[in-house]
Amino acid sequence: MVNISSTCPLVTVIVPFFNRKRFLPFTIRSILRQSHSNLQLILLDDGSTDGSSSVARSFPDHRLQMVRFSRRRGKATVVNKALPLARGKYVNIFDSDDLMTPHSLARRIGFLCRSRSSLAVMGRIGRLIGPQGRPLPEGHPLSQPLDEAVRVKRQMARTLGGLIPELFAFGRCPISPLSLTLLRRRTMDRVGRFNEAFAVSEDKEFLLRLSALQPIPFLDVSCMWYRVHADNLSFRVAGSRLKIHPRYRSLDERLQQMYQEVRRAFSATAKTETPNGKSTRRRRASSSLSKRSRIPFSAGGSALRSEVGTFAAPFSR
Repeated sequence: MVNISSTCPLVTVIVPFFNRKRFLPFTIRSILRQSHSNLQLILLDDGSTDGSSSVARSFPDHRLQMVRFSRRRGKATVVNKALPLARGKYVNIFDSDDLMTPHSLARRIGFLCRSRSSLAVMGRIGRLIGPQGRPLPEGHPLSQPLDEAVRVKRQMARTLGGLIPELFAFGRCPISPLSLTLLRRRTMDRVGRFNEAFAVSEDKEFLLRLSALQPIPFLDVSCMWYRVHADNLSFRVAGSRLKIHPRYRSLDERLQQMYQEVRRAFSATAKTETPNGKSTRRRRASSSLSKRSRIPFSAGGSALRSEVGTFAAPFSR
């Protein structure tokens, strides 16, 4: 068991939900039972009509805070309105139908404590479960894209030092990764608010902006169990590409340009000449690759922040 002292930093977990009466109790329980117990849990009822709010209020825990909206506003909007309530040093926005593994917060907080320059850290999905909470059988249709996403994340972390915008802009991450991401509170001030122009994929768009500032470290440990059910949006659109609002088409075009620059840099530095003149491939990116591949993202980060400045205004505490 992970031992965390009573002086451990406060972490805020935000759970937006709409008509999740069936699954919400299990999600809440998995969060309140974290080995890292110093947490603030903010539940956001986005106009539910199925009694979800009553379920949320049935938990007599002083760490829980409830915010109810009279009509449905959308995930991005309700999260933006609730962010000023977050008191934690770290923030995790978590889906209302999934389960957080017992040491999920502790392990990611531990990473950020050791890596003080990192803005955030992303874990991985440990298990796919069905509506009843039972593990799904091997060979489920979602298993292959999930395994591919993990493979890509490992490769990016190994060669580029973290997860880059390509992962979120080109449909390489079929399942919502925001629940897996623990952010420093000050990171939220730098990245800005969620883009309310996105009815879906607002999480990928947010992570796209975050990863343009700095590659997101990938922690290869199980942080959540992902629930597959009929109303699950990620399951219905698994493998689909991020839909960029026409107003921000230049953002998508800039990301594609940046990605191609990185690919060219990788191709140019992934080969080296041996003493006998034969070309061999290096197993890992060299220091020159690191320097060349990150230059476009360093420069592109400023361009991105300029392009998305109209909706990325920081929220107040």
